[in-house]
Amino acid sequence: MSQLQSFGESDLTDIGIIDPEVKEKMVKGLDALKGAKKEKRKRDEEENKPNRTIFVGGLSYDASEEDVEEFFQSCGEVIRVKIPHYTGSGRSRGMAFVEFKTEEGLKNALAKDGTTHMDRYLQIKLSTSGEKKTTWITKRISASNSRKKRGNKNSFYWKFIMGG
Repeated sequence: MSQLQSFGESDLTDIGIIDPEVKEKMVKGLDALKGAKKEKRKRDEEENKPNRTIFVGGLSYDASEEDVEEFFQSCGEVIRVKIPHYTGSGRSRGMAFVEFKTEEGLKNALAKDGTTHMDRYLQIKLSTSGEKKTTWITKRISASNSRKKRGNKNSFYWKFIMGG
């Protein structure tokens, strides 16, 4: 077999075609490319993973992650509990996100909607935290730039722009 036929399999440094330093850079580049492909595959798997997270509203401000986990333990195995807090004060925001290992645990937890915990009625629904939410952006626009001038030159109006 000639050297050209075995191009993909041979060590090109042995036959003097590629400098060893260039080969090392090529290998590092290929390794980085393989790593990027693995990361992309992992992201794709996570995106296709079913949503097993619930939103719990109306939670007591004194409830801890352990309290919430204990409350939902009867539904199924709880993977994670997250209680958001205000950045300035550190106080609980009165809500939580609970992730379950199985779909059955998720369904059992959704059935607890309207029950009480720490003397508060809970609102339990499927979390939409991973979905893209629409935000509204306001923009001040001078009326002097528009065709219809209302009032003086300093008048303006607000334009609502849907953002993503």
